Amino acid sequence: MHIGILVLPGHRASDIVAAMDTLSLLDGGSVSGEPYRFQLIGLDVRSVAGKSGLALMADSTVATAAPDFDTLLISGSGESVRSRTHPALVEWIAAAGRNARRIGAVGEAVSLLASAGLLDGCTVALHPAALRRFSRRWPAVIARSDQSVIRDGKVLTAFGPESSVELALELVRDDFGPFVASQLAQRLDNCCRTATRQTAHPCLRMGTRACIRDLQHYILTHLSADLCVSRLAARAGMSERHFARVFVRETGTTPLEFVRVQRVTRAMQLLAQPTHSIARVARLCGFSGTHALRRNVAAVLGTMPLEH
Repeated sequence: MHIGILVLPGHRASDIVAAMDTLSLLDGGSVSGEPYRFQLIGLDVRSVAGKSGLALMADSTVATAAPDFDTLLISGSGESVRSRTHPALVEWIAAAGRNARRIGAVGEAVSLLASAGLLDGCTVALHPAALRRFSRRWPAVIARSDQSVIRDGKVLTAFGPESSVELALELVRDDFGPFVASQLAQRLDNCCRTATRQTAHPCLRMGTRACIRDLQHYILTHLSADLCVSRLAARAGMSERHFARVFVRETGTTPLEFVRVQRVTRAMQLLAQPTHSIARVARLCGFSGTHALRRNVAAVLGTMPLEH
């Protein structure tokens, strides 16, 4: 599969290298043929200097690269992205994004996808520091900072170098299945394994059907409510059995597991703030008590709340 990676001046090399190294570990022992072929694309010169001074050598430039990739990924720091939104670049991204089977961005490079009109109605992952500015400029895009990687249809977004590894594993999971992705995760070093050990729940995957997407947004904003399957099915206007099948097909997980993972994710964010006790966090996130909170955190993350 042909992956085009647009590299902008001022990029964070770790965002790019982490994803490429992860995908490069997928060899013929796991899948047949050449799994991934990379093409680095520079803006107007082939040597692209990063924020740290490390330069990456691009294979081509925007002027010479045909926008015909299976997957288009974009990486760039906030400063480089904000200074590179000229019409020719945005037009090239729009064409490449429309043609690609998947598109993705790391960090504030998501702004370029938004500028190209590729994200209207989508949910994206963005660092908290950039969230407010992004939301003001693109109100039609739903930006979240409580998930480091989010998949919404053909769009994958991530923030941070460790999240680049998770994004890469999501590509593998999509192309070759969860078993191969799990095998690949086991080959990574300890840092990457820590970032990706939840191989069954690497990212927030939004449904393509409006009723499922609306329900997911309801869940994310009502974690303290009673979110049993019967209530969720009624809200979606389906029978419980049909709802369960549709939800799994749309999101890759069961309704109850989706609720549990989102509750645990929110709980860990609240516990990072010293003003919240475990008992209060349990109530806010819909757990019956501190024991239930600890049990679910251990099941999802493999650690207890105070150890995380």
